[in-house]
This record gives sequence, C-alpha cells and structure tokens, in this order.
Amino acid sequence: MPKIALVQMRCEKAAVAQNLAQIETFLGEAESRQIDIVAFPEMCVAGYADPTRYSQAIMGLDGPEVRRVLAMTRGMVLTALVGLIETRLGHKPYITQIAVRNGEIVGIYRKRTIKGEELLWFSPGDVVPVLQHDALTYSMAICADVGNETVFRDGAQGGTQIIFEMAAPGVVYLEIDLTQGIAQTL
Repeated sequence: MPKIALVQMRCEKAAVAQNLAQIETFLGEAESRQIDIVAFPEMCVAGYADPTRYSQAIMGLDGPEVRRVLAMTRGMVLTALVGLIETRLGHKPYITQIAVRNGEIVGIYRKRTIKGEELLWFSPGDVVPVLQHDALTYSMAICADVGNETVFRDGAQGGTQIIFEMAAPGVVYLEIDLTQGIAQTL
C-alpha cells in the first residue's frame, strides 16, 4: 500500500514565489520520507484569492508557475496533488488541482461545486478524472465537493479506491501509512 502525506500550509494570497518555495520544501520532505502521494491544499500556489482582486494569482497550465512545479518533481517517483487558480480565456477561472509526477502533469481536476462568493469568481469543472499511481486508483475533490455526491459517484464508477479531498489551507502535515493504518502528524 502507498504512503500518503497531506500538507496543510499557510498559502498567502498572490504570494506565488513564497508559496512555491514552501511547496518545494514539502516535496523534498515527502521524498525523503518515501511518500508515494502528497496532497497540497486547494489553491496552494496562488493562495486562496479572489481572482478579480488578485489577477496575478491566475495562471495557465503552461505558465511559469506550473513549469516550476513540474521541475520540482522531475526525477521524483512520488505524485504531488497541487492546487492553483487556472486561467480560462473569456470566462471565469477554474479552481484546479493538478496531479504531477516526474515532471509531468498526469491529471487535472477542476472543482465542480462552486458555491457562495465563489460563484462570482470561478467556473465549475465537469469531469472527475480517475488516475493511477502504481497500483492505487484515485481521484480528487476540492473543498465544497465534499457535499456533492456526484463527484464521489463519478470517481467510484471509474474504479477509484481513494478520493483525495483538498481544501483551503490550515496548519497540519499528516502522513498516512495505508499498509499499517497509521496516521502521524509531522
């Protein structure tokens, strides 16, 4: 069974360089602990920001911020689930979580459940990709998706064994060893 780490970090609004530096530190820590999948918070690259006030927090999947994340994971066997505000030409941006492994994007999930003030700022996604890390089949959900049965049903229908639910940042780094059922705060 894979080892999974969940990172809760302080992600300042539009402090992209600072947030990327923290992500790099956590990736190094995860690699040194032989973590298989490390999940970062919703919008961790940009910080949880209103894109109408922080346009610099909006980024493309081919932009320098994502290229830096890809470079950070090059040569690593772990999968990193990293959150950002993704540009959408002519429309409100997406809240996106990318799955990255060895310098490549292996999956993209766009938050489907947009509620409250987010309705003013973001577009909903419409697909729940089912992804693979070695023998583990997984999918992703973001924050308010936790109450959306369709997101979980779509993942389950695709054979998902575990759904990673990323949310806005807190302060806990949790390592889970599925082989022994042990969770450890680091």
